[in-house]
This record gives sequence, C-alpha cells and structure tokens, in this order.
Amino acid sequence: MRVAMNNTHRLVMLQHELFMALGSSSDPQEICERFTMRAIKALNLRCIYILQKENKAVGLIEQQHRIPIMAPQIESHPHLAQYLDAEIPESNGFLEERIVGNCYWYCYKVKNLGFMILERTTKAFDEGLITAMNAPISRFGQIYVDRMLFLLNEQQRHQIKTISENLKAEKNKLEHILNAINDCVLVLDAEGMVYFVNPTGRRLLAINDKSGRSQHFTQYFRILDHENSQDITREIVETCEGDGQWFYEKPVILSTTDNRMHVVRLNVQNMSKLLDTLKSDNTYYVCTFTDITEAYELEQKLKWRASHDPLTQAYNRRGFEDKMSALVGSKRYLSSALICMDLDRFKHVNDLGGHPAGDALLQQVTSLMQHEIRKNDVIARVGGDEFCVILNHCKIEVALKIAERIRKRIDRLRFSWEGSIFTIGISLGVTEIKMEDTDADAVFLRADEACLMSKENGRNQVTLAENSQSQQGSREGHMNYLHCINRALTDSDQDFRFVLYKQAIMPITDSNRKPHLEILLRIQNQGKLIPPNAFLPTAERSGKVSEIDLWVLENTLKYLRQNKDYMLNVNISGVTLSAANSRAKLFNVISEYPAEASLICLEITETSAITNLTQCIEFMEKLNYLGVCFALDDFGTGVSSFGYLKNLPVKYLKIDGSFIRDICHNEIDAIVVQSIISAANAMNISTVAEYVSDTDILDKVTQLGADFAQGYCLSQPQPLHEQTLELA
Repeated sequence: MRVAMNNTHRLVMLQHELFMALGSSSDPQEICERFTMRAIKALNLRCIYILQKENKAVGLIEQQHRIPIMAPQIESHPHLAQYLDAEIPESNGFLEERIVGNCYWYCYKVKNLGFMILERTTKAFDEGLITAMNAPISRFGQIYVDRMLFLLNEQQRHQIKTISENLKAEKNKLEHILNAINDCVLVLDAEGMVYFVNPTGRRLLAINDKSGRSQHFTQYFRILDHENSQDITREIVETCEGDGQWFYEKPVILSTTDNRMHVVRLNVQNMSKLLDTLKSDNTYYVCTFTDITEAYELEQKLKWRASHDPLTQAYNRRGFEDKMSALVGSKRYLSSALICMDLDRFKHVNDLGGHPAGDALLQQVTSLMQHEIRKNDVIARVGGDEFCVILNHCKIEVALKIAERIRKRIDRLRFSWEGSIFTIGISLGVTEIKMEDTDADAVFLRADEACLMSKENGRNQVTLAENSQSQQGSREGHMNYLHCINRALTDSDQDFRFVLYKQAIMPITDSNRKPHLEILLRIQNQGKLIPPNAFLPTAERSGKVSEIDLWVLENTLKYLRQNKDYMLNVNISGVTLSAANSRAKLFNVISEYPAEASLICLEITETSAITNLTQCIEFMEKLNYLGVCFALDDFGTGVSSFGYLKNLPVKYLKIDGSFIRDICHNEIDAIVVQSIISAANAMNISTVAEYVSDTDILDKVTQLGADFAQGYCLSQPQPLHEQTLELA
C-alpha cells in the first residue's frame, strides 16, 4: 500500500514539476524549450520530437522541433514516419507505444498542434507514467496554441497599423525615390521655367538649391545634336508644344552653362493629361536625362578596338574594308586613290631581332607614313607587314607623288635594335578609285596586283595599276576565285561549296600510336574540284583566310560529334591567331564542342604572320586547357623556326616538305631533318615528315627517327565523309 502511495505521489510531483515548467512566458519558443528540457531531465529521456502541423487558424506552419537540436530527423526512424503525414489531431491523449531494439517511443496527440514523441533508452514507462503525462502534455499544447494565436492577432494588428502608416507616408516615399534616382528629373512649366529638379539634376545641371526654381531652363543648359553639335533646343521645344512629347533614340549632348558636356538620353513628356485628372489647369513637362557619358566613351573605345590595330594605332583590316566599302558605295564627284604597300626585308628583321623588334619597326614605319599623307587620308595595317592608304578626293598624279614620298622615307630609314642597324624597303601599288567602281574588293585587288608587280620587278618601287591584258587576266582570275570563296562561305550556294577531304598521318616508329587525319579543303563547282593552291592566295590577299579557317574548324567539329575514331588536324593561319576578334571566334566555336576538343590538333601555318607572340601563346594555353593540341606546320623554312619551337606550346612538329622531297639524294636535307628531329626529341615533341611520296623516302625518315609520315606513298586524299580510310 505504501509503495502504491509513493508511486502516486511521485507521479503527482512529476506532473506538478512539468506544469511549473510552463510558467508564464508569452514566447511560444521559450515555452517549448522550458517544458521539453524539464521533461527530458525528469523522465530521463533521450530526446523529444514535436511534429507541428499546419494550422492557419492559429498561425502554425508545418515544422519539426527536435530537443536536443542535434537529435536525428524523425525521417531517419522509418517506423515513426507515419506521423509526418498524419492529420492534425482534434483531441489530446496517448496514441501508442513503439519498441525498436533498446529504444522506447511514446506518441501523444496534441489538439490543434500535432504530435509529441518521447524517446527513452533506459527502460519502458509503466502505465501510470504514460497516463500521468497526458495532463502536462495537453496543458503544454493548449498554452502553446493560445500563445501562437495571440501572436497571430498581434501580427494582424501590427499589419493594419503598418498599412495605415505606409499610406500616410506614401507621398514622402515617392519624394525620396525621386530624389534618390540616378537620372536627372527636371519638371518645367509651360513657360519653360524650372518647377522641380531632383538632387541628381541639380548636380548635373549646376542648379543652385535656392535660386534654381523659377528660372528659365536655358539659363542652365542647351541640347546639341550628337553627330554635328548643332543646337536643337528650339526643335525639341516646338515638338513638345505640338506632340506633347519628345524622344530620340540616339544620344544627345547636354551642354551646361559652366562649359561641361555630357552624353545623355533625353525623354520629355507633357504631363497635362495626368494633371487634368487632378483638376489642374497648369501644363508641366517632365524631362529625364540619363547620363551615359562613361558608357558612351567605353562603347567608342570598343568600336575603336574593333576597327583599329592596337600595335600601330592604324585601321585594321576590318576598319579598312568598312572605309573602302563606304567610299566605293558613296556618290562621289571627285576620284580618289588607293595605295597598297608591302615592306621589303621585314622578315629579316623579325627573324634576327625577334617579334619585339618587328613590332617596334612596324610602329616606326606607320609613324613615317602618317607624316607623308594628308589629314583626311586613311592608313590601315591589313596584314603582318602590309599597309593600305586610302587617299580621299585625290588625283592619281598626286597619289603617285605621295606614294613616292613614302617609298623614299622608308628607304632612308635606318632601324636600330640592340646594337644592330637594319635597312628595309617598301613595294607600293597605286590605283585610281573611279566613279564607275562599285566593288571594293576589285579596287583592292587592282592595287594589290600592282604592289606584287613592284616586288617582282625588283622591290622598293612604285607601280601604277594598268589595264594591260596580262594584268587584267590576273585580276580577273583573282576576282573569280574571290567570287568562288564568297559564295562558298555562304553555305547556301549549291553551285559553289566548300568540301572537306582527309589524308592520313601515319605513325612509323610506334605501332601503338593511332593515325591522325589532316583536314584538307576544296571548292566544288559543278562537279569539279578547285584545289586550295588555286584559291588560297586570293583568300590571303583579300583577307578571307580567317573566315575560311573558322568554317573548316566548325565543320570539322560537327563531323567529330558523330565520328570520334581519329584525331583530326586542322590548319589555322598565323593571321587568324594574330587577330583578337578571330581568336575570340575560334575560342567560342571550340567551347561549343567540349567533348570533341581533345580530338582536335590545330596546325599553325604562316607562323611569320604572327604579330603578337605573347597574346598568341596565352591563347594557345587557353585552348590547351580545353583539350586542344597544336602542331607547327612547314617547320624549318625560316630562321625563326626554332624560336617558335622554343616559345609556342606545341605537341607536334611537321617538317617542311622541301627538306623531304630530295632527302634520299641531298645530304644537306638529311642533316637538317636529323637536327630538327633531335631538337624536337629533346623537347618531347613528336615529328611528322610531310611529302613522303615513295618507299625510299619513307625508309629514310623512319631511319632518321621521325614519329609520323604523311604523303601519297601512305594515303591519297579522300572525302572526309567516306567511312573507310584507304591506305596506299
């Protein structure tokens, strides 16, 4: 009997202790923490879970309380997961006991709240304890829900108060927004007097806070046309008086009375219709000025970079072509002239002094040319050491004199570099740009043909383009090929199409290596193939090489997407690698094919055309990161070849065919090839012998240690899309 009374007393004391834990706090979170912590201690629990269900009526959201907080989620106990999806209880009371291993779980329903689950590991509750917990848990749920309801009501009352305050402060808010806006906001009355101006406007227009209002706007600024700087203020006023608004897509110049100029976008609106609804007879104009001076200057810089050569500050090929197209397409009443120029012995300076010497020479040459042409003439660097000058409104006789002055100036130049003195020359071709000319490319080819005649006739001279039969035939041939190239580049002309061929590059010293395929280009016209040696010179002279390079690369990558059996070698000109816009396009194309990039080897041709070695190396390293590798093509033909081998991050080296053709009969060729292979081996670079036309040559290059061979002895060129690879 005494034991029973003691047990009852203990349960009553437990209930009392838990009731006391509820206390008088108004914070539901504090009530929850105090009650559960007291229950864990008093009942020797491992943890308590409170599964709070959504109850919008009292402001409850669905969430899970775990005490202590480091207790595992209830989801980790699959035997209790049913409570997560259960409906909110409508009554209080003990629900069930679960025993899993040495863990005892006791679930209680809590009306309008959810479920409380007690976890114990020491021993099970007896029935008296299970029943005794009903009262404090029910009381906890009632107090917790009541406090949440109270907070919900408080929140709603606070929201009503906030809405009321917001409505009262709306005018002040709008004024603050207007004052904080980065645009200039100016309000004028019908007479043009300043009615309102925000702080940004006061700074932009230099309007004093005190004296600014009631002054005419022309006391502070005028509006000028952006292109010709003419005053258009009166035009804007008249337009607004008639149409009620003024908006110009192009920027205008805001000229303030303190002699500051800003490039702005201006929008003027007549607000009389809006004010009519407010029963006002006054007319007001709201003017917004968006200051775009910095953005405009940046845009102009980007445009300049796109059309100018950063090394010489002259126009680049793109800028030159734009100027030529505009000139030829314009209605001119005076003839103009074009000079094409090619430096003589520039490669000698580049080979001996390196690219820094070549760059410095190009800058000096450009400066000398600038002194000999007129202010409105256009000078452009259209290639590595090639320049053009557009002489606007210039008779051909005067153009020839200017060309001769340039020739003499360059001929007298003594270029000094690191103790060495270099002399160069210049070959020039001059043509008249006539009224009847309609094709800028044709004009350029005339002058370029004359420049080539200067080089062929001994260099360092001026040649006037003439309409002799031989020159006319040569120009027509170039124009025909240019026509073919332009049509093939469209991808939509069925009469002229670029087609890709392949030729195997076979391993000859290591049978475990897989062959490469070099991608070759042809133009197909009515069933006939035009070989690259026919049209590529025209492409180089007309600046189409980069476009062709990109076309070949993109179509090769498309092929690789479906055919990943071999690594494909694609030729890329040094001209393409030297132009920033071409490099950007090249990178974007390869980035679109990440899975195929590691199967591309770019063969760099015309290394002498590389004008900025540092930028070229950085770009190659970026492509290396994407998986692309590089080969140096036609290696050994220039003094600077080993310089490129040392600096450029290449994996393969293709020995120029001029050393391979007679290698069996020319001891010097064999010695050169042997030295190239030795240098490449020392740098862990694989070598490719080109133009291997018979088995004797194949045996010889194999004996010398070349890693790969390419030529008709091994494989004939065949269409890329043929499934089989035919070997000789």
